[in-house]
Order: sequence, then structure tokens, then C-alpha cells
Amino acid sequence: NMYSPAWEVTANILFRRTQIRFDSIYAKTGGGEDVDYSLRVTKACNGGRLLAVPKARVVHPFWPGSVFTLSSHFYNWAIGDGALFQRFPEHTYWSFPNLPETLLITLIPLYLWTQVDLWQYFQFILFSIAAGFCVDFVCDDYNHRITIVQGIGTDQMIERRGQLLYFFAHILGNLYVLGLECGRLRGHIGWYAMAHGMLRRCNWHIGRLPNAPNNFRMREAQKIVSSLQFSSGSTMQIIPNPLD
Repeated sequence: NMYSPAWEVTANILFRRTQIRFDSIYAKTGGGEDVDYSLRVTKACNGGRLLAVPKARVVHPFWPGSVFTLSSHFYNWAIGDGALFQRFPEHTYWSFPNLPETLLITLIPLYLWTQVDLWQYFQFILFSIAAGFCVDFVCDDYNHRITIVQGIGTDQMIERRGQLLYFFAHILGNLYVLGLECGRLRGHIGWYAMAHGMLRRCNWHIGRLPNAPNNFRMREAQKIVSSLQFSSGSTMQIIPNPLD
């Protein structure tokens, strides 16, 4: 319910005075503290709820810098929200590995069972990122067009700005998502919480959108299968056969 969200970003939220304080476990760079605080406050109020005020206006400075600076901000934010997985395990669920998790999982087998050197593994990482971007673009564009056909969404981006801007916007979005995924994995490692965070995702809807976890799993399964099919042939050219 957009008029009574489970949590809100603390850049534009107002609480009544309470004894509850922000938890210092979260990174100073931000990330996770707003979800944690909102959930603890509403729980302490015996089922109290947050109310959206669409007519309210808040002035908040935007982060200065380049695209990569903004991506770095997302990375640092994701490091902080990694603590949520231990604090609220009831709001997490299992899913298929994303790109950073896949690269981490394959690192040890490649090192033990092949003769791969650092340059070859670096090539493997670059190719995996490129393949992931291509697969993400194709899968997300397909799903987006399905919603247009079903009459669920609108195609204003393509209608108003054209295909080229739509393509670059998608690539930019994937760059931010990659930064989030890398930061979240870094956060799990830093919190010594691999068991709680690896292959797990946070249900940001806090159970208010019942099909959200299943829909996300389906998209992740679609992407990882497509990525394996897309990259299997080229990966064999980069990684030497240990039997040769």
C-alpha cells in the first residue's frame, strides 16, 4: 500500500518523538538504517503504521559527482544494508546467484581444477560482466514489452526519447545494480554473515506484495540460465582445459 508503506527513506520522513535511536551497527555511509528504524518504531507502537503525505515537499541535496561517483554511493549504501539480513531474517528469502556471487563461487574451483592465471581470470570477470549486461538488457526489455502488451505499463521512455536513450538508461541502471550487488556481498563478508546473506535477498516489500519474491526468483533464474548459455562457449576459450 503506497499510502501506508512498511518503511520509508529517512531523507524525507518525520517521526513523533520516541526513545528509539538509530542503531550504530549500520555503516556511516548509510544503508539499512532507515528500514531498521522504521520497522522498530512501528513494532514499538503496537502495530502503528507510517502514512504517506503526497502533498509534502522535502528539499534534499543530490549527491554531486559523476556517474561512477553515484555508483560508488550505491555500493557503500549496500554495504550498510547487509546488516538487515541478520537483524530481520524473516524478511529474507533464497534466490539464484547474481553476478558477484557467481564470480565468487567460481573462483575456488577455477583455481583448484584449472591452470588459470590472474589475467585469464580477469578476462573471465570482464566477459561475465559484459554477458550479464547483455542478458539483463534482453530479459528486462522482454519483460517490459510483455507488460506493455498486457496493458500494465506504458512505454513513455521509448516514445518520448527514443531507443538509443532507452538503451543507455538501461546500461546505466545495470551499472547501479552491479554496484549494489557488489556492495551487499562486501557487506556480508564484512559482517561475517555469508550464511545469512549469500544467495539470499531482502524482501523490501516486507511481505506486503505476496508474489514479489517468486517473481524475483523467476527473473533471476531466467537471467542465470541465459547467461550460462551465452557465455559457455567463450568461457571455454578463456579458461584452459586442465586435461590438456
